[in-house]
Amino acid sequence: MVLFFMYYQCTFFLFYCSILFYQPTFVLLYESALSYFISLLCLILTIFDIFHHHSCLILNF
Repeated sequence: MVLFFMYYQCTFFLFYCSILFYQPTFVLLYESALSYFISLLCLILTIFDIFHHHSCLILNF
């Protein structure tokens, strides 16, 4: 999970550097970064949902 977080941090750092050097492609980079962020958010929500579901199952038994 920590490696995953570091990967996304690096991705956003590269995205920021790319804005400074390649301003015409800003929209494309923004969209790709947004999709990365949304996918990460979905992944986190899925993990929490799985843990919550399992904890509910454990509590039921």
